[in-house]
Amino acid sequence: MTMEESFKQKYIQVRVPDKAMLAMHIREAKGPERNMAEFAKACGTLTPSSFSRIIHGNLSKPLTAEVIQSIVKNADPKAKLSYKDMMYANGMVPENEDGESEVGRKRRILSAERKEIETKVRNVIVGRLFEKGNMLLAMEKFGMGELDITEGAPGLKQVKKSPRKLGIPGKFTLRIQGTEPFYYNYEIIIPGPEWSKHGYTGWCTDYAEFFLRDMWEPDTLEDIMQNFVFTERDSYDVFWEFLKGVKVNSYMAAILVDTEKGSIDEYKQIPRNDGRKIKSIY
Repeated sequence: MTMEESFKQKYIQVRVPDKAMLAMHIREAKGPERNMAEFAKACGTLTPSSFSRIIHGNLSKPLTAEVIQSIVKNADPKAKLSYKDMMYANGMVPENEDGESEVGRKRRILSAERKEIETKVRNVIVGRLFEKGNMLLAMEKFGMGELDITEGAPGLKQVKKSPRKLGIPGKFTLRIQGTEPFYYNYEIIIPGPEWSKHGYTGWCTDYAEFFLRDMWEPDTLEDIMQNFVFTERDSYDVFWEFLKGVKVNSYMAAILVDTEKGSIDEYKQIPRNDGRKIKSIY
């Protein structure tokens, strides 16, 4: 499918825009050879200050198809940015996929509900980082326990591999300028009906592999700050009640966010055996 053909595809809004993903896509589309004013002039749809606000997380509503098409058409070829990638980051999916049944379409749209929560969480986290003046250098994702580094992303490094192939849970991973450890990894825990204030400890089974990695192979996690993000107070309290008295070998923390208010309500690091802590970036 050509670029112009992809522009004819109809899209529908199914969730809020992913501010971090849009910021990264636009930064990549600009490329290393142009400044933001030059890129904005090439696109002809937004001012340089508007682009600057977007890459700093200040986005109040989805971008229009016209704006996104101008970004894709004028993107640095090395960015390999597609219209679908940009529309997905904008919170939109194709109205109909090729060969898709009506049942499949409904299932695809319904699956966006969970993604909606995850995107809101990421917007809260990244929004707070921008407010504090932190520069987001890259956004990656762990796959099969190892970091899947975007092709051509500068200044990134692989983490040490697990000899036992133990995984690392996470929905997204950030590289933030001037911070240590090297990567901040975020797992978003959305409680189901089995969670209650009376206590649910089944989550430990879900993450047992990761805690074994911390116990047996802490050197493979030295470049990572692992964050467990919660959207409800009850599940956040259950997490801490279960971990009462527990100490770990790596950097780990729990974060409580309010996706409706767009706030981080609480942040606490899990105590390390060596007593080390790092300064909060939030």
